[in-house]
Amino acid sequence: MTASALPDGSRYHRDNVAVVLNFADGSVGNLLYLANGDSAVPKEFYEVFCAGSVARMENFRTLELARNGKVRRLKLRQDKGHRNEFDMTLERMRSGKEAPIPFAELVEVTNATFCVIEALSTGSAVIVENVHTYPVEVSTAAV
Repeated sequence: MTASALPDGSRYHRDNVAVVLNFADGSVGNLLYLANGDSAVPKEFYEVFCAGSVARMENFRTLELARNGKVRRLKLRQDKGHRNEFDMTLERMRSGKEAPIPFAELVEVTNATFCVIEALSTGSAVIVENVHTYPVEVSTAAV
């Protein structure tokens, strides 16, 4: 991965960052985290290009799907999934089931975030190593 940031000014501190991720299968991901835009422009925008198709989402409110020269536009009720994730987490905790997002994935994302910080600090490409996590058994018995 590589990462670059706009120079920090009086208003921003590492709030304008570009990250390029190169995956083992040859695919590439580009992440832009930008705080210096205008409020008239939607703040969250996603584009996915894959196998001749394109998907674009703006602010979790509109979705465009393009394939074979045709574009399908959908209007959505803005939902980032926070409430659903919270409800699922509580339900899983109460029932003793596995978390909705596996712990290993949370560790992997956290590790990638630390690698972005390292790439910004060193100005060099950083390899995101696979972090292996192992289940930890927690005893509820009194010690």
